[in-house]
Amino acid sequence: MTRNRNVLLLVARRPLFLIVTVLSVALLFVTNFAVHASSPAPLVVIPNSMAPHVAGAHMVGHHNTADQLTIGLVLSTSHAAEQQNLLKSLYNPLSSTYHHWLQNGEFDARFAPAASQVTAAKDYLTSAGLNVLSSSPSATLLLAQGTAGQIESAFHTRLNDLNASNGESFFANTTNVQIPQTLSGSVLGVAGLTNHVAQHSYATPPTPDAAGAPPAYGGGPFGSGLTPSQIAGIYNATPVYNTLKNKGQGISLAVFELSGYLRKDITAYENQYKLPHVPLIDKLVQGGPVPITAGGSPDYGAAEVELDIELQIALAPGIKHLLVYNAPNSELGVISEYLQIAKDNVADATSSSWGSCEYLSTSSAKLAEFQAFTQMATQGQSIFSAAGDNGAYDCLPYTDANLTGSNQLQVDDPSSQPYVTAVGGTAFNNSKKQVLFDPGKNPHPAYPGTSKELTWTRGCTPTDCEGGGGGVSRYWGSIDYQSGGGQAVPGFIETGPTQSGADCNQTAGVFCRELPDVSLDADPITGYSVYCTDPGDSFCKTGEFGKPGWIRLGGTSCASPLWAAITALIDHQAKGRQGLLNYYLYNFDSPAGYASQFHDITLQDNGHYPAGATYDIATGLGTPDILRLVKP
Repeated sequence: MTRNRNVLLLVARRPLFLIVTVLSVALLFVTNFAVHASSPAPLVVIPNSMAPHVAGAHMVGHHNTADQLTIGLVLSTSHAAEQQNLLKSLYNPLSSTYHHWLQNGEFDARFAPAASQVTAAKDYLTSAGLNVLSSSPSATLLLAQGTAGQIESAFHTRLNDLNASNGESFFANTTNVQIPQTLSGSVLGVAGLTNHVAQHSYATPPTPDAAGAPPAYGGGPFGSGLTPSQIAGIYNATPVYNTLKNKGQGISLAVFELSGYLRKDITAYENQYKLPHVPLIDKLVQGGPVPITAGGSPDYGAAEVELDIELQIALAPGIKHLLVYNAPNSELGVISEYLQIAKDNVADATSSSWGSCEYLSTSSAKLAEFQAFTQMATQGQSIFSAAGDNGAYDCLPYTDANLTGSNQLQVDDPSSQPYVTAVGGTAFNNSKKQVLFDPGKNPHPAYPGTSKELTWTRGCTPTDCEGGGGGVSRYWGSIDYQSGGGQAVPGFIETGPTQSGADCNQTAGVFCRELPDVSLDADPITGYSVYCTDPGDSFCKTGEFGKPGWIRLGGTSCASPLWAAITALIDHQAKGRQGLLNYYLYNFDSPAGYASQFHDITLQDNGHYPAGATYDIATGLGTPDILRLVKP
């Protein structure tokens, strides 16, 4: 069912309604507790705090109790209603505080946990024998170290060693966490109770043809994909450079990463395409990336890191600098990295091409991320996340999910988060791999038209699907850029009774968050020219054309950093941050269509959800006409 309404001045007309505030979710979780009469002090259970991967794994035995671990106690921010009122005013064009973003330290000054709550949490950790660390990326994350045995005792859980069905060995808590009732109003959860790989990259190489090599595409060396000037030509950024003299000057971009990389590869890419040498600033969090398997390399995902950096530079070559945030690929590492980006408040726009099945992310992890993204939104920082590469079935890479029936329709975290712009995928070919548009060596191709740009999808079934991620969150509701006041933006599709209310922890009538918000070419067949020689990454080590170096990559991994780069152009033209870009983008949606800001993709589906006029769950609002987005 489709419901239309005029959404001009969307933000001005609607109150900012945030589905589930951190406070309300925290109260929901912690009021449903079990009191243990035999305990010296009443305990409460934090539901859904057992590592979700445990259900599909084989138990090996009890984890070594002497193992030294670092955990993070996730605390709730304060004054949830005031946060929502602030966000309402910051994104309302008629407000006197419109775009008056919070500066460094102001979020903590207004919304940090109460000092008494922090003290009580620290005292409890210390009393349990844990060493509370003085450094942390946020007042909402208390870091502490201790043995596995001490941590089991402190949180009344058990850590066991397990083997996943994919061969991964890991430890995890196999029972829900329990905390003292006195902490239940301030503690959302505990991160660091598992070393299971938290997120995976969405970088996707093309499938070889019958001859053993993928067919050439685009103007990159060896037909390795689209070049910077071709991307700018297709999506109409060239006049932004030439007429508006705008290449993102003065804007700071960032990438969220969980793997190392080689700087010299970035330089080689810039030299090949005659791009400026953008300063790179490495920001290591929790010590930076580590090997994900015994004997592995911390650069196992170098292709992802390097494509993220190279594509941001490709479309916004004039930026001030590019920050490369990097952490261990663990639940605690992911949370810490997002909190660090928010704390630093340097990046105007950040892209993440790493994610995990929303279903397999713990509630405490989702809430911790939510708090980081809320802080970014109040500071005017834009955040983009790849929506996934398995179409409507984004839990497919996780054999531990064990999903059947309609539960196979899943989305990813963090792209499903309300204060994130989720980026889906399109293709310049059809589901049968027939290429509809190839610019060849043309350095400045024009957009070929929406008859040749389709939803990215191929071979999609509930058990095997390649395509742009998109669907309905089972955890978050929509806020006012997408729906509010009981109405939906034009094209917002309700395909069944499980699209609202209890299906995503909301009250009756509240729509669930739908994604993606926007899209861009992501099919690896019509993908992008990337340079990577890092031997820590198996694909970079072998290369695609007979030796390390030029490779072609696709996936929503590529679309997300390009949208961050587009935001650099928008911010430069506007002479300031636009913040969560959804408020900027959804204003162009109307019953009459988008006019000229978006290419409305209406062909094919993502394995379940069909593309259609205006917004749809296959491609969101569509793909950009960059000039008309930068200068509406």
